[in-house]
Amino acid sequence: MSVNVAENSTQNPLSLFQAQKNLLAFYIRTDLKKAQELVNRLRKDAENNTLAPIHQKQLSLFSANVILLERDYKVAKEKLRSCLKMNFDPKTTAEILNNLAYASWKH
Repeated sequence: MSVNVAENSTQNPLSLFQAQKNLLAFYIRTDLKKAQELVNRLRKDAENNTLAPIHQKQLSLFSANVILLERDYKVAKEKLRSCLKMNFDPKTTAEILNNLAYASWKH
């Protein structure tokens, strides 16, 4: 069970997402199950239009990377291809292409 202390410290959606993004990055390194749970919770926020468009894009990329790390390469390739269509900056696009190449190789 995770405790969301960020909600108690701020009501600013931009600051709140940044804190959640940091927690998500930590979970990706330590516990993929918790990372997927947090992605699912953040997706509900995205459905309620409480996330800015840039945060929705970042969430899509995090989701694709979690799926890649869970070794579901077929789904990861689909998610990464959809991320390519989102017009990220060149550095992030290179990361997406690298992850897509890896997922394709493993699949």
